[in-house]
Amino acid sequence: MVSKSELDQLVSSIFRSNRDTDASKTLKEIEDNNHYITEVQLKRLLKLHDGAFRESVTPFQKLHNKYNETVLRQGDLQSWAELIDRDLRVLELTMQIAKKR
Repeated sequence: MVSKSELDQLVSSIFRSNRDTDASKTLKEIEDNNHYITEVQLKRLLKLHDGAFRESVTPFQKLHNKYNETVLRQGDLQSWAELIDRDLRVLELTMQIAKKR
């Protein structure tokens, strides 16, 4: 039978061991993968998402700017309503395409 002091020494030697075990290799691989995912892949994904978001917002910004310029220039209510109707249809189509993606 192993005494308490011998058991303490064995446990202590295991904790202080510099030898790689299968468990320590697996743990290192998990830590490396986690680092790669958070530092490389996540940053790339955020850049892609930000770029896609900007691309989807830019048409809306252009329409807004065009409305502001058109409204200031246009005094005719009928032509203004036609422009709004046309642009709303463009927005609807854009939203449908965005939802499909």
